[in-house]
Amino acid sequence: MKILWLSPRLPLPDHTGATKATLSLLEEIKGAGQNISLSIVCLGDELPSSEIVSEIEKRTNTSANLYLTKNPMPLGSTGLSFIFDKFINHHIPFTLSRCKSERIESEILKWNNKRTWDVTVVDGLHAAEMVNLKDPRFGRIVYRAHNVETDLWLQIFKKQTNPLKRLVFKREYNLYDKYEKDFCQKTLVLTVSQTDADRMNELGFTTKAQSLPIGMRMENNILPFSKNEKIKLLFVGRLDWHPNKDGLLWFLNTVWPKVDHEKLSLTVVGSGESQWLTPYEAPNLQIHRSVPELKSYYTNSNLTLIPLFMGSGTRVKAIESAAYGRSFIATSLGIEGVPVLPGQEYIEANTAQEWIDALNNLTFSQCETLGQKIQQKIKMQFDQREVAKLFLSQIAERKSWEQTSTI
Repeated sequence: MKILWLSPRLPLPDHTGATKATLSLLEEIKGAGQNISLSIVCLGDELPSSEIVSEIEKRTNTSANLYLTKNPMPLGSTGLSFIFDKFINHHIPFTLSRCKSERIESEILKWNNKRTWDVTVVDGLHAAEMVNLKDPRFGRIVYRAHNVETDLWLQIFKKQTNPLKRLVFKREYNLYDKYEKDFCQKTLVLTVSQTDADRMNELGFTTKAQSLPIGMRMENNILPFSKNEKIKLLFVGRLDWHPNKDGLLWFLNTVWPKVDHEKLSLTVVGSGESQWLTPYEAPNLQIHRSVPELKSYYTNSNLTLIPLFMGSGTRVKAIESAAYGRSFIATSLGIEGVPVLPGQEYIEANTAQEWIDALNNLTFSQCETLGQKIQQKIKMQFDQREVAKLFLSQIAERKSWEQTSTI
């Protein structure tokens, strides 16, 4: 089977939930079945270094992949003109426009040449603009849905109070609603959680959405558990992704000022634009941007934080934290798609007072016990090798394709 993987992001460095979800599956595909050929086309803000390319191809067992840059986002008045043009004259969601251009399309066609594929995987809705659904060379199309994007933009719109921003987000939501539905009806939809699969079917985007869990490489043993003077809290996530920024700002403004700083310290780790965090930096609150690896940060932590109030999909940060033997305090939405038990494997808190009480009553022993239990639970369901085998069986199953419409 010849598989082409289209991604709107580089799989390395794997600092975000989306990149981890992508890389974990790519690492295992060729080893999960016989006679599998895999090629990758991905976009980045800039071209990857030769070292990054080498590491990607080593870890995914591929070669001669295609790496392209996204369309640039101009700054200043030029940027405003660009945004105005996209909102007024284009009929696709604005946030997809960086992946759509004649340059990107022609480079992919040139690289593809006369090759044909049995299956093309569109890794997230942003990658939909990288494939021509009418070109038979791309074979059958699989949409690997990381979120129900329509629901995400509806949540963002409802939470916005600025009238101008509400207008912008309402238009983006309407565009996503039409775009996502049209695309889903022409593809095999594999969501990252059963909740999202049910939601896709409920919205009428498709009738055959299936769930494919996010796989993760599991640590054989729990990382060494440090018991210093303070309990070390950790937040990991892309810092310019709206749900992450919204939740972290809420935590820093509402919860953090009211907890015992003699007992607790916080480290925030993430990529993306993060100047908005600068006013919060303090000896007891450290911020690390675009770090080369995350394992050392999990090693130095006792518990992670997942204060999410919007979004869909599966919380990769929850699976990753559990894989390292670190439990978390999270909102109910923050662990969506992850079957863990509150009070036994993690701490659930949905109001500011619940967060404050949980953190002020936290002990090293509690963190360690929860971490041990949640790691064992996650190992059974999210091992990336088993997820890759499931993926190949799903795309090989003839019945999976019965409800996709003719292009």
